[in-house]
Amino acid sequence: MSGAEIEQAVVSGLYTAFAAGKELDTAILLHELAQTRPLSVTMAERIATLRQWAAERCVSAD
Repeated sequence: MSGAEIEQAVVSGLYTAFAAGKELDTAILLHELAQTRPLSVTMAERIATLRQWAAERCVSAD
């Protein structure tokens, strides 16, 4: 997961906790993280295509 995806899971956890009248806790955060699908999973095909394109046209940053 990227930092932005983790941040959004925390924000979602805050909304969930507020709606339930509770404080944000580890259980809520773990639940929200489990419900989050990272872009690396949902966009796997597009990422693979971009990597293939870049392998032939770009210089490695390593």
